[in-house]
Amino acid sequence: EKFREYKKAEETFEESKVMLDEGGMDSDFAQMVKEEFEQSKEDMERISEELKVLLLPRDPNDDKNVIIEIRGGAGG
Repeated sequence: EKFREYKKAEETFEESKVMLDEGGMDSDFAQMVKEEFEQSKEDMERISEELKVLLLPRDPNDDKNVIIEIRGGAGG
């Protein structure tokens, strides 16, 4: 499902890039396409990071709680 979401964002990115490269649009439409371009670029980056996490192997201890104790060391 995340991959489909990524492909959709990538398709929107490519379409808006082509439209911006062609030009010939009025300023309002050009601004809207530019915003769509930036949004799809951000979506692609966000989804890419989410996909990396989803591809990590699952650890059996992922659902368990952990207690961490932090102590100051001598000399620093």
